[in-house]
Amino acid sequence: MRKCAKDIAKTILSVSLHAMEKMLIKTSCRVKSERQKFILQGNCANNMHKDIVKCSQNNIKTITAINKNSTKSNTKIPLMCCSQIQWKNCVVGEANKRVGGMCTAANVDYLDMYFEKAMLDPMNIFCADYQDSDKCDTLMRQLPTTDSIRLKYATLFPALIELFESL
Repeated sequence: MRKCAKDIAKTILSVSLHAMEKMLIKTSCRVKSERQKFILQGNCANNMHKDIVKCSQNNIKTITAINKNSTKSNTKIPLMCCSQIQWKNCVVGEANKRVGGMCTAANVDYLDMYFEKAMLDPMNIFCADYQDSDKCDTLMRQLPTTDSIRLKYATLFPALIELFESL
């Protein structure tokens, strides 16, 4: 992280990574009951792997579109918040489509909670005002479609670093 990001980007990503580490490692791996809950998600998550990748790639493309097309730094954070909420809704929506098949309602609830705790909780400092989908719908209309955007990164963090460093 020290070599990848500077200033505000480093601070924001450090807080987010700490929250994800706490959720993923300290809770999901070390606490036996939480580890068992995490493992129970395997069939559902494995079944929707391609759709999770698609949702994630769309999120990375959206962050790239924000970087390329939003010249006002005061709109970049709200757009990023809305992008992250769209990502979560995409993944949870894919799980919902599989309820009754490879996923259960409990899988969907767990996935929703997991996104909230690991990703959106640390971002609530910036994103609390954008949980309302109407605000996000209005904001996201500012961006061009992401269909023509080539995937620049395989994971989200380089795109976020680029966004935060452009503030």
